[in-house]
Amino acid sequence: MNLDKILEFDPIATAEQMGLSTGCGLLLSMGHNLQKMRVLEGLGDTHFGISLDKYIEVIESAGFVLAKKFAYTRDDYYIYWKDGLLLAFDSYGRCSVNGGNIYYNWRRNDDVSFDEVYSLTSSGKWHDRLILAGSHDCREALLFNMNRMAIRGTFLPKWQYKPSLWLVHYEEHPPQDMDWQERHKIFEECVQKKLLALPAYIQDCLEVCFDRS
Repeated sequence: MNLDKILEFDPIATAEQMGLSTGCGLLLSMGHNLQKMRVLEGLGDTHFGISLDKYIEVIESAGFVLAKKFAYTRDDYYIYWKDGLLLAFDSYGRCSVNGGNIYYNWRRNDDVSFDEVYSLTSSGKWHDRLILAGSHDCREALLFNMNRMAIRGTFLPKWQYKPSLWLVHYEEHPPQDMDWQERHKIFEECVQKKLLALPAYIQDCLEVCFDRS
């Protein structure tokens, strides 16, 4: 089974289709997670449960450069950059990766159909059915996901469109009972603050993301 099939496999759905119990489904899921971890480790890629040090080793070996590190009470927030790829994630207790995304503007090759790219992409907005301002979860199979997109398209070094950026650490969240418009304003201010802290050459590439009003 190749990596595409391993990542696409849904153990819970498979267990249900086979009429297996919930417990069997959970066991199948545990085995599947272990299989993914071993395969991705062997390929030198990222995976769920990876330590923070190992994660940083993997991405820096792939050419990502630390653009800015933000320190919080118990965790750190990292932003890395590589040729049009903006990688942002936070740590969990400064020991492992908690969560994050990799953002991009990706142009599909002319010989790649619009329908074909659905197996490659995760989320985002298409522009003229040609350029995707999108993102991927950065925790699992990061290099694999980016490499297969790079084969079928081009990551634009200077963005033309702003993807939906979530550069917010949980300590920056406003109270839940605050008006949603005010909450959205605070979140966007967090995004802008982090973007403005990046090196000038990266800001130039992300000019479309800045609120200059």
